[in-house]
Amino acid sequence: MRAISADLLRSAGTFLYGRRLYEAVAVWETDAALAAQSDLVADFASAWQAASKASRIGAC
Repeated sequence: MRAISADLLRSAGTFLYGRRLYEAVAVWETDAALAAQSDLVADFASAWQAASKASRIGAC
């Protein structure tokens, strides 16, 4: 599942998230321990970190 997700992440240019969803997935930016779990998780984390992200933090 993560291999497919990583491929999908690479194909998108920018992700637009609401504040709550961004806060839930931002751990992929900051938690190096996630990438250390396996090669598949490291691949997903790398794809996530390379993607452009925008958040509507503060929006209703």
